[in-house]
Amino acid sequence: TSSGSVSTYSYGQCVLNFTGFGTLFGASEGTILGYINRQEWNKAAQTMVKFLGKQAVKGGAVGLAASLAAGGAWCATPWA
Repeated sequence: TSSGSVSTYSYGQCVLNFTGFGTLFGASEGTILGYINRQEWNKAAQTMVKFLGKQAVKGGAVGLAASLAAGGAWCATPWA
């Protein structure tokens, strides 16, 4: 990518790392990274909750979607 832009892989990985799920899902979860890269936070969260189980995610899919969106905002900055 050009200077100052974020590659698709690094953006999705940054968001997963921001939420603490980077090593758990990582690059092998193409569907989840796809949702994140398209900023489809609810779909990404629902897929992650299905994988982890509802009890494993504090705040459920809604809380996770909010965390993903916050991570997405952070990862879109030059400081990420």
